[in-house]
Amino acid sequence: MQFSPQIFSQLSKPEKTMRILQAALNAADPWRAIHRELLVSNSGFQVGECNYCFDEYNHIYLAGIGKAVLPMARGINDLLGERIESGYLIAKHMDQDQKCLPEKYQIHLGSHPIPDEQSILAGRGLIHFLRQVSNRDILLCLISGGGSALMTVPVPGIELDDIRKLTRMLLECGAPIIEINAIRSVLDILKGGGLAQMIQPAQTVSLILSDVIGDRVDMIASGPTSSTLPSWRSAVEILRKYSLWDRCPERIRLYLELQKANLPLQELFKREFQQPQNLVIASNRISLDAAMEQAAREGFATTMISDQMEGEASEVGLTLSRKFSDYINQGRLKRPVMWVGGGETTVTIRGNGKGGRNQELALAAVEPMAGLVDVALITLATDGEDGPTDAAGAIVTGDTYARGKQNGMISSDYLAINNSYEYFDQLNSLIRLGPTGTNVNDLCFLFAYD
Repeated sequence: MQFSPQIFSQLSKPEKTMRILQAALNAADPWRAIHRELLVSNSGFQVGECNYCFDEYNHIYLAGIGKAVLPMARGINDLLGERIESGYLIAKHMDQDQKCLPEKYQIHLGSHPIPDEQSILAGRGLIHFLRQVSNRDILLCLISGGGSALMTVPVPGIELDDIRKLTRMLLECGAPIIEINAIRSVLDILKGGGLAQMIQPAQTVSLILSDVIGDRVDMIASGPTSSTLPSWRSAVEILRKYSLWDRCPERIRLYLELQKANLPLQELFKREFQQPQNLVIASNRISLDAAMEQAAREGFATTMISDQMEGEASEVGLTLSRKFSDYINQGRLKRPVMWVGGGETTVTIRGNGKGGRNQELALAAVEPMAGLVDVALITLATDGEDGPTDAAGAIVTGDTYARGKQNGMISSDYLAINNSYEYFDQLNSLIRLGPTGTNVNDLCFLFAYD
C-alpha cells in the first residue's frame, strides 16, 4: 500500500503529505491488525479479553469474507498456521498474500458491489465447508468490508436477479451502506447472524475490519456472526423511505410480508443463540488517529472533523471546502494545519458519468477552493477502489479550477453528470493505489501548508 510520489508533486509539501496518508493506511493494514490483536501462547490464544485453550477444542477452522480477507488470513497463518485444520476464504481479488497461504485454505472470488453467480457459488461453498464444524470445534472468522456482495446465498424463494436488481436500486438512490446491509441481512441465509447460527453450539470468534460508521458488528458485511436479530420491519421502512417498496422485485416484497408470521420463531432464535465473540481490530477512527499523530510529528496543527461523515458526497465536499476556505480567508488558521475526517458518503446518480463518492466529494470542492495558495484537499477510499474505477480518490488544490478551465472543463458541469473520474483524470489528479487489501471506509484530508 504505497503511494506514488509523482501524483503529490503538485503539492508544496509532498513528502510530509505522503507520510501522513501512509500512516493512516498502515493503521488499517489487515496483517498488522491481526498481529496486534491476536496473542498466541503454547497453551492457547487471546482475542481481546477472551482466552481460548487449545486443549478444549478438537479442531480450529478458519472462514473469511471481504476485501481484506487474504492479508488477514496470512496474519492468522503466521500465528496459528499449524493449529488450523482448514480454511475457506472469499475474496474480491487474488494477490500476493494468496501465494503465502498453504493449500489447506480454499480461496474463492465473489463479485462486488453487485453480487453475481460467483458470489452464489462462494456462499454455497462456505455452507458446505461449515458442515464439518462440530460442537467441540472453534471457528475463527475474518470479516471485512465487501463481504455482503462477495458472499450471497438468498433465502428460499428469492433469486440472485432479485438481489442484484435491489442492490442497484439502493446504490443508485444513494442509500448508505448501513441501510443496504440492513436489508441484505434479512434476505440472506448467511447474513444477520446466519453463519454463526449454522455451527451452533460451536464457538465462533470473529476478527473484524470495520467499513461501517459506528463499527456496528451487525452491519459490517451484513453481520454474518452477529447475535443481533435482523429486522424485517427495518427492511420495509428503508424500502418505503426511498420509494422502492412498490418497485422492488415482487418476490422480495412477498418474503418480507411473510416474515410477520415468523416472529415467534425469530424470538426463540434470539433467546437460544449462543453469543460469538466479535472484535473490531481496525477501523476508520484508528486510521484517523494514526494520521493525526503523524501530522503532529510533521509540525501540523490537527483537527478531527468527524469519524462519521455521511450524506451526499457533493454536499459534504461543498460544505467542508467552503468552511476551510472561509477560515483561511479570515486568517483563522495558523499554518501548517490539517483537518481530517472519515466515514462513507453516498452518490445519487443523476448522469451517465464515471466516478465514485471520493472523487465526487473532491469535485464539489474544486470551485470553493479556487485561488487559495498552498492548500490541498485529498480524498481516499482505503480499499483503493472508489466506485467502479481504478482510482482511490483525488487531489484538489487552489489551482485545480483554473487548470480545468484551461482544458475547457468547468467542474460544475462534470459534477452535474457524476463525471468526476474524467475531470480529474485529464488533470492527472487521480490517486491510484490498486487494491490495498483493506477497507475501513473513506478518508478526507484538508491541508494548508506554510
